[in-house]
Amino acid sequence: HVMALFYLIFGASDVTARVPTALFGLGIVGLMWFTRRWLGKYGAFFAAVLITFSPVLLHYSRHTRHDIYELFWAVVLIIAVFRYLEVGSGKGARWLYLTAAALSLALASKEDAFIHGAALGGFLLLIVAFRWLGARLGADIPEEEREAPLHMTWRDAGILAGIIVVALLGAAVFKL
Repeated sequence: HVMALFYLIFGASDVTARVPTALFGLGIVGLMWFTRRWLGKYGAFFAAVLITFSPVLLHYSRHTRHDIYELFWAVVLIIAVFRYLEVGSGKGARWLYLTAAALSLALASKEDAFIHGAALGGFLLLIVAFRWLGARLGADIPEEEREAPLHMTWRDAGILAGIIVVALLGAAVFKL
């Protein structure tokens, strides 16, 4: 629908067809600015440089396909989820809404966006598992160390490995 809006405003031409995808590709580079708190100043800059010269993203942002829109919303989704995890549920309602909006727009842009949602969901399940394991540790251990996976026992690691094996078997049996 973005392309239809550009056709309406600027008329139908080859240039007009490519401008929205180029803008969304440029938007992905710009979104790296919001990753500074996790990657650092230089890390975000080099991530933007690498994305700028990525052959795959250059390819997708040059053609009038829906891939670049979905990738843009996937990056917004990742930034919103990480920001929500950082701020917490008290002040993070807007980041949760942005997460829902980004996932919805990614799914509306391209049908295989559920893969990003599943990968992010698996990541969030691991965070919940590590926090659960951290809560089982003694109160004398600082909170940042309780969330670290290094304090797992072999039994806890076995439970997590078992969950992963069951998930993979389920995917293989049901051919997801």
